[in-house]
Amino acid sequence: MRHSASVIAAGITAGLAGLLLVAGATAAAAGPLTPRQAKKQLFRGDKLRVELLDLSGLAPTTRAQAEAVATSLTDPEIAAQWAAMGFSMGYYGAMAVKPDRPLSPESMAISNNLHSPEAAEAAAMQACNALGEGEREGECVPVALILPRRYKARDFTLSQAATEAFRTGWGRPNAPQYLAYSPSTGAFVIARGAGADAKALASCNEQTGLGDGGDCVIGIAEE
Repeated sequence: MRHSASVIAAGITAGLAGLLLVAGATAAAAGPLTPRQAKKQLFRGDKLRVELLDLSGLAPTTRAQAEAVATSLTDPEIAAQWAAMGFSMGYYGAMAVKPDRPLSPESMAISNNLHSPEAAEAAAMQACNALGEGEREGECVPVALILPRRYKARDFTLSQAATEAFRTGWGRPNAPQYLAYSPSTGAFVIARGAGADAKALASCNEQTGLGDGGDCVIGIAEE
């Protein structure tokens, strides 16, 4: 079982702000945990909430647009539009914008389905700062986080896709099993059997597309 983050542009309802750029992110490596430990750390269910961050530094028009877009991300109609295009909004995600501009594909970025809030924020900031020719580095600011509905800080987190894959795809303990994931790209793989740890890492690293061979680590292990 494998998965990797993607970069997409997707339309949202008129009157909000054009397009959403979804990018990969950087997350801190953690583990490996046992399956029992992981189940206690990871969240259940697919319900999301949006946590607005400090919007005081945004121009008034940008602030209103950013709040409207951010709070719309968990709206069922918006979710249905994403699903119709083959994408699903999931935790962890974040939104970053250029603070003095009306929102557009050139002034905002949203990261999605990454392994921690910190990773999601870093991804959104990186993607946002890369928008527009000649933009000065560091101009963007984070404005929102996409979290599990009952989110509380945990020592170990995974993306919604990885969490669901673990909860539904982890086999019986009759063979070694491992979940490998990439802190910087959102890729993950579950593998089982003899040599599964090496196989999980190799497959996960292949997904990352990183020139240095990948950065995957084992997050959950059952030997």
